[in-house]
Order: sequence, then C-alpha cells, then structure tokens
Amino acid sequence: MQGRMIAIVGPSGVGKDTVMAALQASRSDRSLVKRHITRSPDPIGEDHYALSNEEFCIALDQQRFVLAWKAHGLSYGVSHEAVQKLKNGQDMLINLSRDVLEEADRVFDRLIVINLTAPKDVLLSRLEKRGREPIKDIKARLERQVAPLPKSLQIYEVPNDHHISETLSEIENILFKESQNYERNFA
Repeated sequence: MQGRMIAIVGPSGVGKDTVMAALQASRSDRSLVKRHITRSPDPIGEDHYALSNEEFCIALDQQRFVLAWKAHGLSYGVSHEAVQKLKNGQDMLINLSRDVLEEADRVFDRLIVINLTAPKDVLLSRLEKRGREPIKDIKARLERQVAPLPKSLQIYEVPNDHHISETLSEIENILFKESQNYERNFA
C-alpha cells in the first residue's frame, strides 16, 4: 500500500519540528522528509540539505524537486526520494508551507494535512526561547498575513499549546481514522 505524506503546517513557533520528531520516534514505519533549504546547517535546528541560492536554482532547473517554494526569504525543495519512499509504503512527515498545500495535494497521492495552532503569546515565547532572530523580527513574523488554508483540502486542526502527549494522541487518532477510511474506500 502507498505510504501517506503527513504534512505538518502552522505558524512559526507552533512546534512543528518537535511534533514531527515525536511522531517519527513513536513508529518505525515513519520517516522525516529531509528538505533542501537555502539556509546554513544548524546543529540544533532542522536536519536539512543546505544549499546556496545558486545550487538551489541549478537543482530546480534540473527538476530535482517534486515540490519547491519560497518562505521567509528562503527557498525549500522536496526531492524525488520522498515520493519513492511513499511508493514503497513508507509514511513520511513533512513541514510544509501553508501556501504550497494545493500543489502538494497534486504531487502526493495520500496527503494528510495537520494544522497545528497555538495562541500568539505561546508562539512569541517559543520563538524568543529559540533565539534565532531579534524580537522585532519575531513580532513581524507573527503579524505576517497568511492566506487562508485551501477549502478544497481536508485539513485537521490540532491545538499545540498543552503537553505534547495530548497533541500526539490527537494526531495519532486522526491518522488511525484516515487509515480506516482509506482501507474502507480503496482496499
């Protein structure tokens, strides 16, 4: 059976990477998509393939990505490797921009979208603790207007302003129900 692309979306500071790491750790049949990003390597941040802007443009021209987008002044790409793992039955977890969800739905056959939410004061506190940018940049990031999520997609909203175990439990329930629905409709 084809694996599922489980997209975790939400504002900066909502805990996407933490939730994805915990979801991966809880099941051996899940992997994290390692994205290509025009950002320097960060030993305490997301594990990614660091590319210069020039390297990213070359990879884009060579069609090495199934999905690419720009956000927060950076370029992001997803390689064909992720699609191959899905075809082999592997569930994949990916941190996606909300702006690229409709395109992702065209690329990935079994896309499940989890939109993590938290109040702005929680986001601000988390971003300050992260320490990657000055407070004025953090506030600007939090005030950024984001396009509404596409109505054409089934998107599950999950609050992430409480203990991570509650968030994980809610997501696992969603994924279980999605599997049951898929098997009922396509098996």
